[in-house]
Formats: sequence, structure tokens, C-alpha cells
Amino acid sequence: MKTAVIAWLTAKGVPILKRDDGAPYGKFAWILDPDGTRIELWEPEG
Repeated sequence: MKTAVIAWLTAKGVPILKRDDGAPYGKFAWILDPDGTRIELWEPEG
């Protein structure tokens, strides 16, 4: 996941649950929305 996106989310107070920048098919991050719903973000490789 692009560092700028994660930095922006963190600055806005969004909890970053986990990151995985080493998957062979892209980068992932898991965050929580204000209601506590887990959201998966995906950036394809390339």
C-alpha cells in the first residue's frame, strides 16, 4: 500500500489493523471505519 495513503489515513485517525506489502499479487492494508467495520485495501502489483 502506498505510504502516502497509509500516512493520510493515520493522520485522520483511521486505525490501521495490518499491512502486507510482500504478497506476490499486490499490497494490502486492513483498516477500521468509524462503525468498526473492517475494510481491506488492495493495490495490485505493478
